[in-house]
Amino acid sequence: MAARAGESGRRQRLIPLARAADSTAILQQLPARASSSLHGFIEIIHRLRAEAAALSPADLVRSLNEKSGLLAALKAQCRTEQLFAIRRGNLDELAEWFEGAKGSGLADLGAQLALISRNDRDDGGNQVRLMSLHAAKGLEFRYVFIVGMEDGTLPHEASIDEGRLEEERRLLYVGITRAKEQLWLSHAREANKWGKRVTLAPSRFIDELPAAELQRDGADPQADAERKQERARSAMADLRAMLSGESG
Repeated sequence: MAARAGESGRRQRLIPLARAADSTAILQQLPARASSSLHGFIEIIHRLRAEAAALSPADLVRSLNEKSGLLAALKAQCRTEQLFAIRRGNLDELAEWFEGAKGSGLADLGAQLALISRNDRDDGGNQVRLMSLHAAKGLEFRYVFIVGMEDGTLPHEASIDEGRLEEERRLLYVGITRAKEQLWLSHAREANKWGKRVTLAPSRFIDELPAAELQRDGADPQADAERKQERARSAMADLRAMLSGESG
């Protein structure tokens, strides 16, 4: 009942906001550009509400992609039709997920999404969990792998251009402190971007970490080989000890 009451409370808070955004008196108090953008957004919401009574959740997603201008924006960003087809395919895949969701109405779909959200907060047990750095806040794991440690990804390219590195640094700190035993940071040397192969630079945040606490694989091939041999010898010694104990 507590969860339902909380969800109801959020809906009650959102209703006045929606009414305010749809108020002509309030729109007139905003700058012309902001007023026009907000009015356009509210018009989209009204059209989708009308369609929701007749369309399935999957068709509603497809309609949203088109009416919101998302497809047009993607097409403008993509330099080739092939790249646009790939990115549009991601949106189609999302719609297909809604197509396969149980139930036929938005209420059923909302219940499923709420259940997924609650499951994400529970203990994952002995399994791999994939999540964003924001979603990891407050959780702890024995082993943590943070991928995408390149300049332009973490920190994000927009944060670099706008000088908002501190926010990205705090986000990485959240991810680093999730690890209880081991932390792995990985970055790619190259990537395909806009149909071209580009060279990537490691995240500048890596150099801010204590060098004595880091073991950089690939920086010293000879040292890497020695560490691998040492780990192999240690593993074999543990295996022999275990087998010896069992036979005795």
